[in-house]
Amino acid sequence: MSKNNKQFDFFNMLRKFGIKKLFNCKEFYFSLIFPLSIFYLLNCITRENTGSLFKDLIHIIIVLDVTVFSVVITGLALLLSLADGSFLKFLKKHDLYISFFFPFYLAGVLWILHIIYSLGLIFFSYTSISLKIVDASLLFTYIFGFLYALLNSISLIKLIINLGHAKVRFEEVKEKVKSD
Repeated sequence: MSKNNKQFDFFNMLRKFGIKKLFNCKEFYFSLIFPLSIFYLLNCITRENTGSLFKDLIHIIIVLDVTVFSVVITGLALLLSLADGSFLKFLKKHDLYISFFFPFYLAGVLWILHIIYSLGLIFFSYTSISLKIVDASLLFTYIFGFLYALLNSISLIKLIINLGHAKVRFEEVKEKVKSD
């Protein structure tokens, strides 16, 4: 793998982006707190109904997983197509490329992982392995993963606004340099 390709490796970009940023954010904390409140409500539901509810939830959420993953990829493609080459070079030169584009990469990876998780749960729900073993911890991680991916994807809106602002500043500086 060439040096250029290694810098865009997921784990290299994650290290440069900052692993702490993944955990020190409101998206992470909300994703932890919300499933806990759901568990409190689920104590009112019988075990038999919980398994049925979980199966229904998986089938609904996998459709959402694939849909939002498609929206994230489309958003990144649109963003890259609207940015001209000189602006992308500017981002790379000032080491802002990863700050702006890694969150899209992260969102895509989170959705793919959740899709795989959903497919695995669907598979197990149709086998002899009952979802009775799929109790609190699995439900918690499933809901946590979905919420974290969803909130991470929603935070891309702020990133797009910041990128738009950076693009405007870049154009202003470019025009000023041309006029001087």
